[in-house]
Amino acid sequence: MIDDSERANLISELRRVAENLGQDTISRRQFAYHGRVSAGLVERRFGTWKKALEAAGLQANDRFKKLAEVDLEAEFRRVHAKLGTAPTRNEFAIESSYSPTVYDKRYGTWSKTVGHYLGEQAKPVPSTAVDPVGSPLPWPESTVVERTAKRMFGAPLNFRELRHEPIDEQGVVYLFWNGCSGAWVLG
Repeated sequence: MIDDSERANLISELRRVAENLGQDTISRRQFAYHGRVSAGLVERRFGTWKKALEAAGLQANDRFKKLAEVDLEAEFRRVHAKLGTAPTRNEFAIESSYSPTVYDKRYGTWSKTVGHYLGEQAKPVPSTAVDPVGSPLPWPESTVVERTAKRMFGAPLNFRELRHEPIDEQGVVYLFWNGCSGAWVLG
């Protein structure tokens, strides 16, 4: 059991660290770095870190609280308005204060998240390639199975080091190059 003087000392230390950081809550890591006693000692004496913060009159850190649907929708719509288009998962991660994983856990996939908020499934971006002259050449859409922000993948192939069918000229060149031995495949 914790005695009153030790309790008062630990509470004053928690408050001192929070005041120095200019925050109404502190994490165990922040306290371990700035405190004069160990965060583990504080946690052992009060039972949990949350109880220690409450005893010191500080806000408990609710980083694992479930976010309200209203907050999730407002954040999604804010990022959507800023970008002017349906955000990709990577764009959302950069622009948002929430992780796309929060949305994945709630809706299953990023496409379903976009569909939920915008009323449509994420439409694939048409794939194009550039010929040597520089004019865009459309590649058949049936060959593109997946497209991320910077990468496109063909249908599964699983041929030596090539896991997907080529979708452009460089992919075909690579297909005929034997990457293991460094020799051209003839015949």
